[in-house]
This record gives sequence, C-alpha cells and structure tokens, in this order.
Amino acid sequence: MDAAVQCVNEVKIRSEEERFEEWIEAQWEKVERGYEYFEEEYEAGRLKGVDEMTFGEITIVCDI
Repeated sequence: MDAAVQCVNEVKIRSEEERFEEWIEAQWEKVERGYEYFEEEYEAGRLKGVDEMTFGEITIVCDI
C-alpha cells in the first residue's frame, strides 16, 4: 500500500517534468509483487478464513 500511495503522490504533487519515471515503475513493481503473492496464496488455499484474517490480508482485500 505504501508503494501505491507513493506513486499517486508522485503523480499528483510533482509536475510532469519533475517526475522520476524509473522510481514510479519500481514502486509499481512492488505493488504488483504484493498482488501476485496474495493471488498465489489464495489459489494454493493458504489464506485463512475471514475470522482469522490478519490486518494485512484485510488491507489487500479492501484495496482490491
């Protein structure tokens, strides 16, 4: 989530000339890796039931 928020802030706060595209891409790759991890966990049946979810898992579900 931090990486996603940083990408949004970079685009909203900085002018197009000031943006560092490589940094934005690196942050977005972190977001994608996080989604891929949870997708793999879900497909493998390793995610806990709703009653046992962690705050991290809840955050991902809310983000999606």
